[in-house]
Amino acid sequence: MLKKVFSPSEISDIELKIEPPNYTYKTIEKLGSAYFILGYDQFLTIESWKNTEFLKEKLFFIVIPRAGADEAEFEKERPRYRFSVAH
Repeated sequence: MLKKVFSPSEISDIELKIEPPNYTYKTIEKLGSAYFILGYDQFLTIESWKNTEFLKEKLFFIVIPRAGADEAEFEKERPRYRFSVAH
């Protein structure tokens, strides 16, 4: 499906080459830095991810609203993360 949307030069198989378990931080170590798109519900779980501080340093999070989510809750996190809420 990705090949239909993107040209071959834009698709990376980097995650297939990382030894399991493949945590997000391992992918970002290979990429350097990135924009990371995720839903509100997953954004709230980031503190439980492996190497959270590394991810906060290397990623700019784009957070997608979910039904019933409280945006004020995410605004409280702004000083700790680089992120934007997509509307």
